[in-house]
Amino acid sequence: MSKIRIKVIIKNNESNYEYETDAIINDNELKYLEENKTKVTYNYDKNHLTRINEDLRLDYIFDNNKETKGLIKVHELNKELPLTIKTEKIEKNKNNIRIDYSIENDKFLYQIEEILWVF
Repeated sequence: MSKIRIKVIIKNNESNYEYETDAIINDNELKYLEENKTKVTYNYDKNHLTRINEDLRLDYIFDNNKETKGLIKVHELNKELPLTIKTEKIEKNKNNIRIDYSIENDKFLYQIEEILWVF
């Protein structure tokens, strides 16, 4: 298990989030906590993104140049909302990830950049 510092970038047509946080990599999975206490896990082998908080659970699977099914479970309503995800591009370089995808014609960018310490 290794601890790293990352920069997270999430963009779509309406919003742009960028922040730095600590993350753990274990068994080829990246885990970190967002500012709002959402637990995020990204599996590098399966390209599976999970986000869990008290309101919802989001499960996305990305497959380069293909459509996949995603799922958002709203805890309060006990409802599951299926989504179709069109993955445009997946780029991985060591711990860095860049995924361009769209859901219902809304384009998204999900990006993780490892911040290297300079002494």
